[in-house]
Amino acid sequence: MQKKIVIIIPYFGKFNNYFHIWLQSCRYNPSINWLIFTDDHIKYDYPENVKVIYTSFKDTVELYQASFDFKINLNNAYQLCEFRIAYGEIYAAYIKDYDFWGFCDVDVIWGNLRKHLTEEILSKYNKISWRGHLTLFANNKEINQLYKTKIDGIAYYEHAFTNTTGFPTASDERLINYLFESVGEKIYTGLVFADLKIRSYNFFLLHFDTVNDYKNAAQVFLWEQGNLYRLYVQDEKIIREDFAYIHFLKRPMSVSKGFRLTDKFLIVPNQFINVEEITDKLIREKSKNKIYYSYYRARITFSYIIGKLKYKQSKRAFERINLPIDKTFGVTIGSYNNEQL
Repeated sequence: MQKKIVIIIPYFGKFNNYFHIWLQSCRYNPSINWLIFTDDHIKYDYPENVKVIYTSFKDTVELYQASFDFKINLNNAYQLCEFRIAYGEIYAAYIKDYDFWGFCDVDVIWGNLRKHLTEEILSKYNKISWRGHLTLFANNKEINQLYKTKIDGIAYYEHAFTNTTGFPTASDERLINYLFESVGEKIYTGLVFADLKIRSYNFFLLHFDTVNDYKNAAQVFLWEQGNLYRLYVQDEKIIREDFAYIHFLKRPMSVSKGFRLTDKFLIVPNQFINVEEITDKLIREKSKNKIYYSYYRARITFSYIIGKLKYKQSKRAFERINLPIDKTFGVTIGSYNNEQL
């Protein structure tokens, strides 16, 4: 029997401008469920596998606090990421019928997730993936409580949950990966996702072996009937590779005028568009690099500077308790099933 998966998303404020496209990519993954807790009452066309529970941030803070016997620090929606590693316990009443639970971002577009999350993988690993934009955990008591593991007498999660900087310490990535590794739990790191370089106007993929860098020169993404493909040009030919999802990493994405939400669309820097014919000329044209004005504008704001200072402050706090907060898992993706179009 296929293992049941639910992905939990507490989200407060307005969803992004392409949230309806994100929902479309969820719709084409009918065997995976999403559970959204939000105060955004806009009437989106939610598919059957996306359940929405309307709540307030205040009530959510109270729910989280009830799970711990110490005073947590949760003052803004951004800090919710800090608590993702505890969702298995916080939202236990909602996930009891599932084999796996997880968390994700909404600045992504999904491909065919089941194609990449096979039953063999789900049977072999208790933690799927190593990045916060999508992580799954086996739904059992031992794994759901693993975030409380003490290393050398230190309960790192307490430091994360009482962090007063207002800026997450990436406990949903570095801390939980560190704890899994410390107790000998293997993490599945073979999920093929497109994580875009934030400083590049055109699409440049991170976390791949440098031998694949030539593909970044001219590439776009095609979403078609629930599948997500990277299309890149090599020797005047279009090569197609299958991906689990694409993560835009705070990248502003616009929706082209007259965009139709159909079963096929193109994702280009930095827009969703409809096209009738995909040619190597089109890919090269859309992939031209430019000065990334929106990136630089965003980084000369007061809020960005304050955020960077808070991050450095939280990083130093974790360094003082000897947590290697910059520890990360280098992933080298091997060969693909390349298809020529």
